[in-house]
Amino acid sequence: MLKITHVVFPVALASFLTKDANFLFATGLFGILSDIDVLLKIKHRGFTHSLLFLFLILYLVYIFDRSLLIFAFIGLTSHIFLDSLTKSGVQLFYPAKRRFRILTFRYDSVILNTLIILLSLYILKKNGVVDWRFL
Repeated sequence: MLKITHVVFPVALASFLTKDANFLFATGLFGILSDIDVLLKIKHRGFTHSLLFLFLILYLVYIFDRSLLIFAFIGLTSHIFLDSLTKSGVQLFYPAKRRFRILTFRYDSVILNTLIILLSLYILKKNGVVDWRFL
Protein backbone atom coordinates (compact mmCIF):
# COMPACT_ATOMS: atom_id res chain seq x y z
CA MET A 1 0.00 0.00 0.00
CA LEU A 2 0.99 3.60 -0.42
CA LYS A 3 2.15 5.58 2.62
CA ILE A 4 -0.89 7.85 2.47
CA THR A 5 -3.15 4.79 2.65
CA HIS A 6 -1.25 3.55 5.71
CA VAL A 7 -1.87 6.89 7.41
CA VAL A 8 -5.45 7.75 6.42
CA PHE A 9 -7.01 4.32 6.97
CA PRO A 10 -6.00 3.84 10.64
CA VAL A 11 -6.84 7.47 11.40
CA ALA A 12 -10.32 6.86 10.00
CA LEU A 13 -10.67 3.75 12.17
CA ALA A 14 -9.47 5.63 15.26
CA SER A 15 -12.00 8.39 14.57
CA PHE A 16 -14.70 5.99 15.77
CA LEU A 17 -13.08 6.29 19.22
CA THR A 18 -11.92 9.91 19.39
CA LYS A 19 -11.75 13.20 17.57
CA ASP A 20 -8.68 14.30 19.53
CA ALA A 21 -6.07 15.42 17.00
CA ASN A 22 -3.16 14.19 19.13
CA PHE A 23 -4.49 10.64 19.29
CA LEU A 24 -5.39 10.64 15.60
CA PHE A 25 -1.91 11.93 14.72
CA ALA A 26 -0.32 9.20 16.86
CA THR A 27 -2.48 6.59 15.13
CA GLY A 28 -1.23 7.82 11.75
CA LEU A 29 2.37 7.53 12.93
CA PHE A 30 1.80 4.01 14.20
CA GLY A 31 0.17 3.31 10.84
CA ILE A 32 3.49 3.82 9.05
CA LEU A 33 5.81 2.50 11.76
CA SER A 34 6.04 -0.95 10.20
CA ASP A 35 7.76 0.55 7.18
CA ILE A 36 10.74 1.48 9.35
CA ASP A 37 12.30 -1.64 7.83
CA VAL A 38 13.01 0.42 4.70
CA LEU A 39 14.98 2.98 6.74
CA LEU A 40 16.79 0.25 8.67
CA LYS A 41 17.59 -1.52 5.39
CA ILE A 42 16.25 -4.85 6.58
CA LYS A 43 13.96 -7.21 4.67
CA HIS A 44 10.75 -5.39 3.77
CA ARG A 45 7.53 -6.89 5.10
CA GLY A 46 9.43 -9.28 7.34
CA PHE A 47 9.94 -8.71 11.07
CA THR A 48 8.31 -5.26 11.18
CA HIS A 49 5.15 -6.66 9.59
CA SER A 50 4.79 -9.55 12.02
CA LEU A 51 2.85 -10.36 15.16
CA LEU A 52 6.17 -10.42 17.01
CA PHE A 53 6.85 -6.77 16.10
CA LEU A 54 3.23 -5.86 16.90
CA PHE A 55 3.45 -7.33 20.40
CA LEU A 56 6.89 -5.82 21.02
CA ILE A 57 5.70 -2.30 20.13
CA LEU A 58 2.47 -2.72 22.10
CA TYR A 59 4.49 -3.82 25.11
CA LEU A 60 6.72 -0.74 24.83
CA VAL A 61 3.70 1.54 24.45
CA TYR A 62 2.11 -0.13 27.49
CA ILE A 63 5.23 0.64 29.53
CA PHE A 64 5.65 4.25 28.40
CA ASP A 65 2.15 5.61 27.67
CA ARG A 66 -0.86 3.37 28.13
CA SER A 67 -3.21 6.03 26.78
CA LEU A 68 -1.79 5.34 23.30
CA LEU A 69 -2.21 1.57 23.45
CA ILE A 70 -5.44 1.25 21.46
CA PHE A 71 -4.20 3.76 18.88
CA ALA A 72 -0.91 1.89 18.48
CA PHE A 73 -2.88 -1.31 18.02
CA ILE A 74 -5.12 0.26 15.37
CA GLY A 75 -2.19 1.76 13.46
CA LEU A 76 0.00 -1.33 13.51
CA THR A 77 -2.70 -3.91 12.78
CA SER A 78 -4.17 -1.83 9.97
CA HIS A 79 -0.73 -1.64 8.36
CA ILE A 80 -0.31 -5.41 8.51
CA PHE A 81 -3.86 -5.92 7.22
CA LEU A 82 -3.42 -3.52 4.29
CA ASP A 83 -0.11 -5.07 3.25
CA SER A 84 -1.70 -8.53 3.42
CA LEU A 85 -3.96 -7.40 0.58
CA THR A 86 -0.95 -7.26 -1.77
CA LYS A 87 0.89 -9.87 -3.84
CA SER A 88 3.93 -9.68 -1.55
CA GLY A 89 1.93 -10.32 1.61
CA VAL A 90 3.57 -10.14 5.04
CA GLN A 91 5.66 -12.47 7.19
CA LEU A 92 2.94 -12.49 9.84
CA PHE A 93 4.48 -15.33 11.86
CA TYR A 94 8.10 -14.18 11.62
CA PRO A 95 10.65 -15.81 11.79
CA ALA A 96 8.68 -18.35 9.71
CA LYS A 97 9.35 -17.61 6.04
CA ARG A 98 5.79 -18.20 4.82
CA ARG A 99 4.00 -15.04 3.72
CA PHE A 100 0.40 -14.34 4.63
CA ARG A 101 -1.82 -12.67 2.03
CA ILE A 102 -5.55 -12.14 1.71
CA LEU A 103 -5.65 -10.72 -1.82
CA THR A 104 -3.07 -10.28 -4.55
CA PHE A 105 -3.17 -6.60 -5.52
CA ARG A 106 -0.01 -4.70 -6.38
CA TYR A 107 1.08 -2.44 -3.50
CA ASP A 108 0.64 0.58 -5.78
CA SER A 109 -2.75 -0.49 -7.17
CA VAL A 110 -4.54 2.73 -8.08
CA ILE A 111 -7.93 1.09 -7.69
CA LEU A 112 -7.38 -0.43 -4.24
CA ASN A 113 -5.50 2.55 -2.76
CA THR A 114 -8.09 4.99 -4.11
CA LEU A 115 -11.01 2.96 -2.75
CA ILE A 116 -9.44 2.68 0.71
CA ILE A 117 -8.54 6.38 0.81
CA LEU A 118 -12.03 7.45 -0.32
CA LEU A 119 -13.65 5.14 2.22
CA SER A 120 -11.37 6.56 4.92
CA LEU A 121 -12.22 10.15 3.96
CA TYR A 122 -15.91 9.29 4.02
CA ILE A 123 -15.56 7.80 7.53
CA LEU A 124 -13.63 10.87 8.72
CA LYS A 125 -16.39 13.13 7.40
CA LYS A 126 -19.19 11.02 8.89
CA ASN A 127 -17.41 10.94 12.25
CA GLY A 128 -17.12 14.73 12.23
CA VAL A 129 -13.33 14.82 12.11
CA VAL A 130 -13.20 16.75 8.85
CA ASP A 131 -15.70 19.10 7.25
CA TRP A 132 -15.01 18.86 3.56
CA ARG A 133 -17.90 20.07 1.43
CA PHE A 134 -17.13 17.75 -1.49
CA LEU A 135 -17.66 14.55 0.54
